[in-house]
Amino acid sequence: SSPGKTKVDPINRMLFYTDYGLNVIASVNLDGSHFQNVISSGLDSPRGLTLNPKTRTIFWTDWGQTPRIESASYDGTNRQVLISTDIRWPNSIAIDLDNNRLYYVDGTLGKIESSDLSGNDRQIIFRDNGAHFYGIDVFGGYIYYTDWARSMPMRLNKDGTGLTSLGAPSFLQLSDIKVYQYNMDTS
Repeated sequence: SSPGKTKVDPINRMLFYTDYGLNVIASVNLDGSHFQNVISSGLDSPRGLTLNPKTRTIFWTDWGQTPRIESASYDGTNRQVLISTDIRWPNSIAIDLDNNRLYYVDGTLGKIESSDLSGNDRQIIFRDNGAHFYGIDVFGGYIYYTDWARSMPMRLNKDGTGLTSLGAPSFLQLSDIKVYQYNMDTS
């Protein structure tokens, strides 16, 4: 077993994860009940993972022999290959639910790319030939990412401008990044 990424759906109270040792994508309810292998065939090295709780859709990256980005329903049905060209090592993926876009990093090709939720309208947001992009998240108007060639988290505007380092260079190989929004309900 080699766990990859995890993602929680707080609306449907579920946790999903990739395992690139067992080549599965699995889910479990947050109370520990109803564990299942959602996708257990046709995976080579599933890594990145994100969810659309509104449509109950999983999106994941696979950087095995046939690199690709795929999607499926929470129960594993409706599986589709979204992206399989011009991609080599898709490490991580994030979803922008407000704009119905996927953002993903390619560690070999040194690019941050975006597409619609069907894998169409692909746009290269940022390219750095010396980069080894690893983690990505989106929030508001920004893309947050990690790069093994840098030792700090980075931020970009969604249009690829405004490159900013976040903090001092203090990490050896920063793998992942997550943005959390805290909402205090006072009602």
